[in-house]
Amino acid sequence: MAKKTTIEMIGGYLFILGVIIAIIGGLSGGYTNVWVPLLAIFGFIVGIINITDKEIDGYLIAVIALILLGSVTGNVLQDLWPPITYMLEYIALFAAFSGICPALKKIYEIAASK
Repeated sequence: MAKKTTIEMIGGYLFILGVIIAIIGGLSGGYTNVWVPLLAIFGFIVGIINITDKEIDGYLIAVIALILLGSVTGNVLQDLWPPITYMLEYIALFAAFSGICPALKKIYEIAASK
């Protein structure tokens, strides 16, 4: 197994930090002006740093799944434990922003091949 570069390590730490922020944000009770920009920035950076050309297809499918799960199950679980709704929505937000660059890269790749 190849040694990870500093950039890859930073991307991994930002991913973990993004998930932790999503959980903390959910436990704190919902949308605030603090968590959303942090998740957007971390997600965007994770998408740029961590996703290789070989991983784009699978990653985008996973992002779509997380967005759908965040919106559907969050509403169902609201009555069970309200913070879970916010946690799932924050994770979906983080995933959505991390998918921006890989999605644009894939669109460009498809368009350029025609």
